[in-house]
Amino acid sequence: MKKAIFRYVETELFDYPYTKEDIESLRDNIIEAVPIFDSANGMSRKPNYKISDSTYSKGTQLLTNRRLRRMEETVTAIDKVLAKLPKEKMELVRLKYWECRLSNHGVAEALHVSDATYYRWRNEVVTAVAIELGLVNVAEVG
Repeated sequence: MKKAIFRYVETELFDYPYTKEDIESLRDNIIEAVPIFDSANGMSRKPNYKISDSTYSKGTQLLTNRRLRRMEETVTAIDKVLAKLPKEKMELVRLKYWECRLSNHGVAEALHVSDATYYRWRNEVVTAVAIELGLVNVAEVG
């Protein structure tokens, strides 16, 4: 796998908890958007919406917002991989990407594994996420 893809996937793993929060915040912002009254023609409208029915336009915005869709796809891909991980690899993800207090060697020590095992597990996790995101295919890493 290319270094750039590996780094990108690791960044998504580091950001995963924040991305989940951002998804909820963006959804809430879309749902709770307040109509704006346009005094020029006496109509209320939503910014950037072409449809007058606010419920329909909010639903459309939730479905078509590219940033929201990309974040949801990323979180879903990571969730699928995490659901399949054995507990020791899940612990690696927690220590390496979410707590971020230990060095690579420190994570290996905390897991009671060698550095080589730590790096192999890390590569397996990152590769699984990259495959789930469609960034690489199984034949490329195979």
